[in-house]
Amino acid sequence: MASIVWGWGIAQYPHLLPGLDVAGAQAPSSTLHARLVACAVGVAVVVPSMGRLFRTFQRPH
Repeated sequence: MASIVWGWGIAQYPHLLPGLDVAGAQAPSSTLHARLVACAVGVAVVVPSMGRLFRTFQRPH
């Protein structure tokens, strides 16, 4: 519990490292867009697969 409280306090501090704030540590927008596309492709593959898996094992024998 103490580590959670300490982590919250550290996360609220505006500087990650001396001279580096949160805005400066942010990834470039092209990287964020690529990550968003990769997550969308992952969801498009995983969700139908999980649906088919659940339908297969939930139907009566």
